[in-house]
Amino acid sequence: SVAAGPAGQRANGVDLPSLLVDLLAARNAVAHDATPGRNHQPSPARGKLLACMEAYVAALTARRLPIPPRLRDDLRLHRALYPSDADGTARRE
Repeated sequence: SVAAGPAGQRANGVDLPSLLVDLLAARNAVAHDATPGRNHQPSPARGKLLACMEAYVAALTARRLPIPPRLRDDLRLHRALYPSDADGTARRE
């Protein structure tokens, strides 16, 4: 028998509330990042944000929970802006 619990609790070995905290912290770091956005490489803060968004969306999907529209749109935008980062192969200079 599989132990039942709230959707936000541990499932598939991932704690949804802690992923959300990581996501919000990464979003805050990007908001306060002084790195110029004119180069085509994401700042470390943007790379972290993309990874956090990917992890949170994966956890929501694993639980069959809806992805909030803003998160879905932000993730789509970051994937489009930094396509090499989506698979973890961003080039470093």
